[in-house]
Amino acid sequence: KKNRYIDNQRQRLRSLEAEVQRLKSSTQDTKPAPQMDKFDSVIDYMKADQSYTLDQKLAEQAQAAQLSNLEAQKQLVRQEQTQAMAETMSELLNSNPDVKTVITKNSSIIQGMPPHIEALMYEIDDAPAATYALAKEGRLQDLYYMPQHIAAAHLVQAEIRGQQYLQQSARPRQTAPEPIGSLKGTGVKQKSIGSMSADEIVKRYI
Repeated sequence: KKNRYIDNQRQRLRSLEAEVQRLKSSTQDTKPAPQMDKFDSVIDYMKADQSYTLDQKLAEQAQAAQLSNLEAQKQLVRQEQTQAMAETMSELLNSNPDVKTVITKNSSIIQGMPPHIEALMYEIDDAPAATYALAKEGRLQDLYYMPQHIAAAHLVQAEIRGQQYLQQSARPRQTAPEPIGSLKGTGVKQKSIGSMSADEIVKRYI
């Protein structure tokens, strides 16, 4: 369910971004500006020009309002993604001592994460696991200086390693069974059945 939610949020964000780009690149479907030689008088031309200017401003305002609304929706989705990642990390910090140690030790590096790496974190399913793996291996900061496409590949691999680390730490440690102590009794060594006589077998078992 969590992975499905993350994927849905990513799809929603991509859809909003595509709509933003479409609006920014679209040209307003308006009539051409009035030309003086098309009117019988200057008064008529001026009226037409004022009407045209007003229509242009209204169209620009409408587009700006649409873009503002889309940006607000994008911001909301990003906040929801951030909250989901924070909750997952909080669960790991509270349940896994090694995660707490590693993340605490690397907190200043994590806080200094550059925007292009932070954006990549939203594109994978388990950013906390990837962060944990890279921090545990001492390779998190190296990621900050990589080109984005190379960093993305490293993040996908780190996500897998991080999940493996978490699975390993979640397994209960197997302890060796206690050695079987010597049988209590008289200390007299007993014969095996094969070395007993018929009378001895009868005495013991019958």
